[in-house]
Amino acid sequence: MRSHRAQAECLGRRALAGPRWATLLLLLVSCTAAPPRHGGEVLSENRDALLDEARRAAYGGDRPAARRRYEALLARDPKDDEARTGLARLDAWEGHHARAAAAYRDVLSRHPSDDDVRTGLFDVLTWQGLWDEAEATLDAAPRKDTPALLACRARLEYARGDLTTAHALANRAYVASGGNTELRALARRLSTGYARVTTRVLVFPAPMPTLGQVEVEASQAWRRLLLGVETEQGGRPSSASGGWAYGATWGARATWLFGHGFSLGGEAAFGAPAESVPILRLRAHGTAPIRPWLTSGLSYTYRRYTGGIETHGASPALGVVIGDELRLDATYWLTHVRVEDPRGASEGRLVHAFSLSAGRTLLPWLALRAGYAHGAEAERFPAAFQILDLVTDAAYVGADLWPYDFLRVMPLYNLTFRGPPGEKRAALHTFELGALVRW
Repeated sequence: MRSHRAQAECLGRRALAGPRWATLLLLLVSCTAAPPRHGGEVLSENRDALLDEARRAAYGGDRPAARRRYEALLARDPKDDEARTGLARLDAWEGHHARAAAAYRDVLSRHPSDDDVRTGLFDVLTWQGLWDEAEATLDAAPRKDTPALLACRARLEYARGDLTTAHALANRAYVASGGNTELRALARRLSTGYARVTTRVLVFPAPMPTLGQVEVEASQAWRRLLLGVETEQGGRPSSASGGWAYGATWGARATWLFGHGFSLGGEAAFGAPAESVPILRLRAHGTAPIRPWLTSGLSYTYRRYTGGIETHGASPALGVVIGDELRLDATYWLTHVRVEDPRGASEGRLVHAFSLSAGRTLLPWLALRAGYAHGAEAERFPAAFQILDLVTDAAYVGADLWPYDFLRVMPLYNLTFRGPPGEKRAALHTFELGALVRW
């Protein structure tokens, strides 16, 4: 094909030679005029270069520019399946799941061995909660043991609650890939167990002393069953004059994962550090999804303290995920506190509390979270403050850091204001640093 300049020179010579110079001049203008561009941008004439520009724009966050380039490629060649796949990926990211799935299926009918297209369709189906269709997509692959499809199968088993199988499949995918770092991170993320250690410093108003606490927790999964143990060691002042009380709590829990966000579990703890932790605490809890992006939970907690004090409480919770990066959580507590004196007389009342929190992933290795709580349930040992009828407001800010794919570091600062209703409240500062190792 001749260039625009060659066409212009040819027409120029004909215009000088012939009498119809006006008509030829119009042809010259129409042949040499540049095609319309969006926003002044110039699209590459080379197909590979244009495809590379589209990919870089898509992964760089400029989706409109990527879409224009993919559409330009399809306008040149309607059979360009790489461009069609790129458009399907953009549609999936922008929430047009049905359109993206149709495009992926169309391309997959001509390229059944293309793992990128098959995993793209798998992702779109799982985002819609169509797990059976997603599994059928994996089952239809000519080869089912490729690293990409093993990774998809691992995610499928993890979503169904079988953590042991999911972890084993993710490890197989990593080994089969020859050491792919993303698959290694997936195997760590789909872990079956972890251990966590948290150190905490509580700074009370003077003259009460600054105290330290340590929490240790371990958890391990066997198929759908998740078992854990925990202990908290430390002390608190027993009076404003600085008297101290020490001790520990010990607890265990079990949770059964039904899959796809459904779970049911229970836990028990006993002990009495600082004379304010319940001698016995029993809790039952469950979770259920409402939409792929909306989850719900409900728990019931019973506490029995020395001195004839017990509490019963229910707490519903909601969690919203926006764009896989922002999570919002809300929890409400309704607790009945009953106090029985040595003569057998008892008094009870209902107390309310709520909390709101938000967490956002900023980088692959960094997430920030913050929250606010009102009411005694915001305290680590709520019953003492429920009985005293103290008003509590607390706010916290923290971070989750993943310096390695098996290690999570969690610094946190909490500020609590506590005091009698209508009176000046004291400020309590809490500093935490937690470390979690997954396996």
